[in-house]
Amino acid sequence: MVRDVTIKGARRIDEEEIKKKILTSETPWWGQIWPFHNVHYFDPNSWQADLHRIERYYQAQGYYQARVLRQEVIPDGRDGGGVRLRVEVTEGQPTTISRLDFRGLESLPREHQDAALKDLPLRLGAVFHEEEWAGLKRKIQSALRELGYAEARVEGEARVDVATRQAEVQLAADPGQRYRFGPIFVAQEDLPKVPAQRVLEQAQGAIRADDWYSESAIAQAQARVFKMGVFGGVKVNPAAPDPEAATVPVVVDVREAPFHTLKLGGGVAIDQIRSEGRVLGEYTDRNFLQTLRRLTLRAKVGYALVAGPINDLSQPRSFLQAGGPGWTLDTLAELEQPRLFFRDVRGQLTLGAEKGVEQAFAYVEGRARAGLIWQPIP
Repeated sequence: MVRDVTIKGARRIDEEEIKKKILTSETPWWGQIWPFHNVHYFDPNSWQADLHRIERYYQAQGYYQARVLRQEVIPDGRDGGGVRLRVEVTEGQPTTISRLDFRGLESLPREHQDAALKDLPLRLGAVFHEEEWAGLKRKIQSALRELGYAEARVEGEARVDVATRQAEVQLAADPGQRYRFGPIFVAQEDLPKVPAQRVLEQAQGAIRADDWYSESAIAQAQARVFKMGVFGGVKVNPAAPDPEAATVPVVVDVREAPFHTLKLGGGVAIDQIRSEGRVLGEYTDRNFLQTLRRLTLRAKVGYALVAGPINDLSQPRSFLQAGGPGWTLDTLAELEQPRLFFRDVRGQLTLGAEKGVEQAFAYVEGRARAGLIWQPIP
């Protein structure tokens, strides 16, 4: 059993972060006394690989001179059934960025250059992190595509001099042509129940004709279509750009979900004053009367035993008599109409009834509510 792992010399990088990057892990104290816990055992081959992982993790954080000086596998003296692992590292000095060279953006307007290079994770004089370097190319490429350069590509390389502890970063961007959004196409299954026009209308809430292409608009269109609530899968993808028209068509691919769902359940609640058993049911029709109206019916029926001054089971009880036992009922019917007057406005009508039994009284109530739901943005 691995009882403990200690890494000495770790100052600039937290010891716990290093432990997360290696395969060998110590068994927590409760695992050493609790028989059903998954015990972590020592594997010499994995431990040797972990020593290289420690050095590699340091390098990824910019410490290319970091080395494992020594390691120990110490048998645990209590019962001989465990080991304690000790590692001593020397971190060395960090590698810093001495040069940042960006090419390929000179032909763009100045505001586009500034937007593409805004808030970069790497800067001159900072410690070179490999993870930030990997994300740098993606960030610039994403920023360019957000500005309408749908075919933007960013390549580059980083040269690290271990001896001088300096890193030179070079990036080459190819923005390509700037595009606007083109026509939107809807791909559906055979004999769809949802009209393509409804899908198109929601997508157009985010993707407007002749707007500059952007990936955020693509994501927003996908969210709008999915929130219609009738699709199990929605994918909005840009099609191949049309260089002559300088437009990017968009394809909305949808797969309809089941339009009818039924849920059934039950439960029992017991305490000193009230005990109740109940069954629950819910039915949803997402295409009520073939117009994408959502009809939801819920019902909860129960029988309650309520402690009170009058609780004689042998006596007949009226519908509204205080105390228990007695039947309980809670019902709800909700109808939601999409696209009421406008695309982003929904109408909702709710009707409900409830019958309950308490210690001092019983009651029957009704509820009605009508409202408009306006969601201008997702």
